[in-house]
Parts: sequence; C-alpha cells; structure tokens
Amino acid sequence: MIPSFSEGPALGVLVLLATSGLTLFHLLVVAIVASVRKLRRRAQPQPRPPEKPLKLAFVVAVYNDALTIGPCIDSILAQSRRPDQIIVVDDASTDGTFEVLKKYRPKGVQVVRMEANGGKTRALEKALTLVRTDLVAVTDADSIVHRDYVKEIIPSFHDRKVAAVGGAVESIPHTWVTAARQVEYLITLKVDRKAEDAMGTLIVLPGVSSTYRVSVLRKLGFEHDTIAEDFDLTFRMQKAGLKLAMNPRALVYTSDPPTLKAYHRQLTRWYTDLWITVRKHRSMWGKKLFGAVEVPWLALNMVAYSLFVIGFPIYLLVVNPRALPGFFFWEFVADAGFALVAFAVYRRRDVLWSVVSRFPTRIIARWVTLTTLARVLVGRPGMAWTKLERRRTDAFLARQASEPAQT
Repeated sequence: MIPSFSEGPALGVLVLLATSGLTLFHLLVVAIVASVRKLRRRAQPQPRPPEKPLKLAFVVAVYNDALTIGPCIDSILAQSRRPDQIIVVDDASTDGTFEVLKKYRPKGVQVVRMEANGGKTRALEKALTLVRTDLVAVTDADSIVHRDYVKEIIPSFHDRKVAAVGGAVESIPHTWVTAARQVEYLITLKVDRKAEDAMGTLIVLPGVSSTYRVSVLRKLGFEHDTIAEDFDLTFRMQKAGLKLAMNPRALVYTSDPPTLKAYHRQLTRWYTDLWITVRKHRSMWGKKLFGAVEVPWLALNMVAYSLFVIGFPIYLLVVNPRALPGFFFWEFVADAGFALVAFAVYRRRDVLWSVVSRFPTRIIARWVTLTTLARVLVGRPGMAWTKLERRRTDAFLARQASEPAQT
C-alpha cells in the first residue's frame, strides 16, 4: 500500500518540512527573540559611543579581476562616511589588474603587489601589516559596497565586547541564475543568520561583507589549511569565545555566478570548504550551544535535505509515478512563494525568475552537498581555488549612486 504522504496536501507538508525544517526553526527563534527584545528594549540602554571615534580601514584582496576591481574601489571611495584607510593587495595578477589599481593611488588608495600568487589569506595578511585603524572591513574585488556601509557598521562596535560583525549581502542582478541566489540570500541572511545571531551561534561571517577589530584579527591571524577564510575564521572566533554579530543595514552587493556551470563551480568550492572546516573544528562539537546544537543540526539538515531532493523523486518514480507531478507542483508552489516574498522585500523584478531557476540550482546544490561531503570524508577533497566567470559591475554601481540613501 502506498503511504499517504506520497500524494495530496500531505506531500506538500512533507516537502516543506524536508526542505525548510531548519529555516522554520530559525523563524520561530527570530519571532521569539523579537518579542523578548521588544519587551526589554526600554530597560536596556544602548551602548554609548567611545570617547575617541573608531577608525576603519577597508581591505580588498584581488587576483585577475581587472573587469570589476575599479567599480569596487569606486564604491568604497564614495562612502557617505569615508574610510580612514583603503588598502588593495594585488595577489600577482596577470590580466592587467595592477594597471587599473595604479590609477587609484592619487586618490589615496594604498596599492600593494605581491611578488607571487599566495592566495586570499596571504594577501589579507599583507594588508593587515599596513592597517593603522581600530577596525578593518574586508570585501571582494567583484563586489559593490553600499555607500552607507561604513556609517552603518561602526555603531555595531560601540559594544566593546563585539569582536566582528557580518553585514548583509545581496546579489547583483545579472541573469536568471543570480535571481535564484538572491532568494537564497533572503532565506539565509534574513532568517537563518538572524536566528544564529540571536542564539550566539553564527556559522559564518560572509567574507564579502565583514568587519573585524584589528586587535582580534592580529591575535588570531589567518590559517591556510582551508579553501576560504570566512568559515574557518568564524569557527575560530567562536572557539575563542568572542562575541560576533550581524548588521543587516551594512550592505554589500556581490557578483554571483551568472551561469549554471559557474554556479556549480562556486558551490563546489563553498561546500568543500564548509565540510573541511567542520571536520577541522570537530572538537567544538558538544561544547556550548554553537557546537552542541547549530553545527550538527546544520550538517544533518543539509544532508537530509539533499537526500530528499534527489532521492524522493526516484522513490516516487518507482513506487507511485502518479505522485511525481504533485511533488513538483508543491516545489513550484514553494518557489513561487519565496519569489513573491523576495519581490516584496527587495522590490527587484529579477527575483521573479527564481520561479524557474531555483529548480536546477537546487538540484546542483544538493548534489554538490553530497559529493563534497563524500570527498572530504574519504580524505580527497580536491582543494582548489578556482576563478569564476565575471560580468561587468559598473552599470550597477551607477544605478546605486542614483538611488536615495538608506533611512
């Protein structure tokens, strides 16, 4: 006899729980915390600014990004509260990036060129030796920093216990594929990270939009045994018992993969690094809330979600083929719902394309989750930093400059 969950509304409930179980839990956390904070807001005084204003440096590591580094630096120079330092480290580019960078020296940008390509973390290490400020903000060379980023991020450090703050991330609209990524940002940043922030269990401060106390960053330093620095550095700060936070008003727009092939390559890099970092810091599991709850649940949710998305349609095809249209219908309903919510939040028409693009990107993401986990478990992760396809960002920067400031 065919189980009842393979058809009808019960199938829709199953799809929702299997694909969004952790997010639903995080939604509950966000709702509870928002209610508690509303009740306690009057009793808790806001942190007072330090007597001496905090100074901030912006740091960008760049490698073969001649197409996008100019608009990135222009967005930093155009800040409503200009950074006290801007440092760009060229990691031995071969495409003319350094020629672009030299044009910014007269504008006060410190440009450094590495003798040999050593990777992002080594470029950031070099930049850190030049920083002369209290705070250091890090972004990527293919990104556009919102003009109010510095103004919004500095007050987050009025709480002297805060060691690092992650900002918000939005996808620069390019194609139907980047539309799907923007919906993912809606879920991860406005729900998952917000809940993790409330619980003190932040998994990652995004490498494209994070600011650190210089003293903390110099004490911890960078390690070079993972693919990217953001997961590993966040785990190490959690391990050190440091206070981390998120600020959704500190915004950076990032260039996400414009094609399915590039999307696959980026996720392979991201998820390989996630599993390597989780394995590296496995001693944290079972210690405090971060290790005892969030990391194991995240890993379990990712694996279960992936097995469901890939395996359940095969199960239906074998056991009850007539239920397959219902399965895809409920997935479409969920995608349409997220697209409408994203449109209401961001007022971007491009996100409506996610109704179409979230199906192939979801399959890619779930497949990559399982394959990268398998490779890490057998000790053959295939660690490599690969350059991704880029699109021009100068037109987007011009549009942002014409929009009204945040209120």
